[in-house]
Amino acid sequence: MNNQRGMKRDCFVAGLLLCTCMHFSRFWTELVSYTYPSIAVFPAVYVLCALLTLAWQIAAGWGPFVTGTGNLSEHLRFGGASACVANAALWLTGGLVVSDWNDVVVLCAAEACMLAVLVLSAGRFYSTWPAAGLSRRTRFVCLAFLLGAGVCGAVIGTVELISAIALNRSPATGPVMGFEGDYLGSHFFEFDKEIGQRLAADRTVHCVRTADSKVLWDVSYSTDEFGRRTTIRQDYDGQQKHAVFFGCSYLFGEGSTDAETIPSQFAKLQPEFHAYNYGVPGFGTQQMLALLESDRIRNEVVEKSGIAVYVYLQEIHESRVIGGMQEFLSFAPNYPFYELESDGTPVRRGDFSSGRVLTNAFYRIAAASNFVRLMGFSFPARSDRHYQLTAALILQSRRLYQQQFPESDFVVVAWYDTKTPTLQYLEEAGVSVSYPRSRPNHGAPNMEYVGDGHPTPLANRFCAEDLITFIASSGSGKE
Repeated sequence: MNNQRGMKRDCFVAGLLLCTCMHFSRFWTELVSYTYPSIAVFPAVYVLCALLTLAWQIAAGWGPFVTGTGNLSEHLRFGGASACVANAALWLTGGLVVSDWNDVVVLCAAEACMLAVLVLSAGRFYSTWPAAGLSRRTRFVCLAFLLGAGVCGAVIGTVELISAIALNRSPATGPVMGFEGDYLGSHFFEFDKEIGQRLAADRTVHCVRTADSKVLWDVSYSTDEFGRRTTIRQDYDGQQKHAVFFGCSYLFGEGSTDAETIPSQFAKLQPEFHAYNYGVPGFGTQQMLALLESDRIRNEVVEKSGIAVYVYLQEIHESRVIGGMQEFLSFAPNYPFYELESDGTPVRRGDFSSGRVLTNAFYRIAAASNFVRLMGFSFPARSDRHYQLTAALILQSRRLYQQQFPESDFVVVAWYDTKTPTLQYLEEAGVSVSYPRSRPNHGAPNMEYVGDGHPTPLANRFCAEDLITFIASSGSGKE
């Protein structure tokens, strides 16, 4: 009878332990999500502590039973009680703390409870397992490893909490930016397996950009039958050459009408060219190469000779080429992913999402860290190989373009005065690079939208004039 009663009691405690552990994991996630959402997606701290606590409970409860030593009921009751105490403390602190420091107090209390259970269970484990045949050294190593992991978790958690407080107390900087109109909500941007995203064909959308409720621009954007930004140009007379423009939102013309973009103003000043605008907001250098590799340009451009122009934004396009943390997590997960071969040739490895799983996981964890955001870290740190890769993509694009359109020129327009290593590599390879000449420096009055940074129509006109002057004076770019 006593044995049956003991078995029933042990089964009850075992069930209680399992249910408590399940509840512990669920409640812990809900608690952290409620008190401070940004920490909930930072698993390195809380999942580690929960798993360590559960591991110690299982070791203290089941270990002696598996090895035929100790008292199962005693250790099950201890493990169940430990988990119940931790849950009760979580519920209690969650119900009592109502001040502005709610997130800090609750999370610190929960962390302390889990560490207390960790230490208690570790002591139980250390004192009861000698009979299981483990040497003193083995027990000490296991204990030191798990306790060290727990301490590391506590340190990381403390740093994250302090960083969260600092972030919450940091004053907001800069204006509050916003978009209105159907620019972002009308499927204007579509997924494209070759280049990541494209503009919808034959579409006109309305875009209003605001800064602290002040309107910066109120314009409409139109696309042609191939999803290119509409370029206002002279009627085609069959004698024109093409001017194919590649770039990002600066080239696309954020804040400019169809007639005010760089390609439109270039075509207006140089009517012998038929201009094509392949700029898309967010694009990097790799989209230019991916488009040329796909043969779209050869099939979509009518004229068989002319000039290709790449509008290059120093340092910004390098970040997109390498799929940096900020770019990958915001708008570039499906962008083409290129790497350099040993001979310096760029080779495509799919897109950023499919081509580098471990790197992406690190970016997601790092971006969820309050400490990383507080310190303003951005991964990866720039290296010379990143500039080499960007230059290699441009050189390969020039090579493919001139293979598809013989007797044509290729020019890189550097938006800023800064000469990056990318530009140095290009000039050494004989690429024609146009630097700002007549237009004022970046940030000059009337040259960019304050708070947004995109160039105004006046800046676009200066860029078109600079390009025309450069083409007339150099005439270079052929391989």
